[in-house]
Amino acid sequence: MIAYHLTTLDNYESIIENGLTPQIGPRSESLGETEARIYLFPDKLTCHDALSNWLSEEFDDEEELVILQLDITGFKTTSDVEYELTVNESIPASKILKIYSDLEFLDSIHDDAKRTKRNKLKP
Repeated sequence: MIAYHLTTLDNYESIIENGLTPQIGPRSESLGETEARIYLFPDKLTCHDALSNWLSEEFDDEEELVILQLDITGFKTTSDVEYELTVNESIPASKILKIYSDLEFLDSIHDDAKRTKRNKLKP
């Protein structure tokens, strides 16, 4: 199962070395979360929608963002809402499949859309 995690470039080096660890980070704390979790998006479009709307407001304009594509096969996920998944255990760095800057991520979505359109046009 593939999922996506959004983080800042400042967190990137630690994640590459140590993987993802469930935490109550600044955004979770501001929402009153009481359980340490890793928050994920179930697909590219959901991640993009969040980044283009509500989630982008949580970051300073000068913060560089990184999107991690993860293989979470075998991990127990929960979901309180349809647009996110949570994991309560550490995810090792070896489960990171791709790393995107926010612009690379947007380009990959556009490329996916073009590929889908071409496939629909094939006889």
